[in-house]
Amino acid sequence: MNTTIGTYEAKAKFSELLRRVQAGESFTITRNGEKVADISPSKEPPKLKLKLGCMKEFFGEMSPDFNDPLPEFDEYQ
Repeated sequence: MNTTIGTYEAKAKFSELLRRVQAGESFTITRNGEKVADISPSKEPPKLKLKLGCMKEFFGEMSPDFNDPLPEFDEYQ
């Protein structure tokens, strides 16, 4: 369901408006009674937040010497 809101109120309550849109509401913004814009939730699915170490099962464990200098660079150290 679309809720109609004026530009002044939309500007004053923009953060709240975005939270409500994120929760699934849609709004029509008007200026002097004329429809100016529609704000509705994005159709894109939210991006997954990956946690550190979540891909271990695909790549295995890192070797203990992973961060050690490579022997090829001994002469530069």
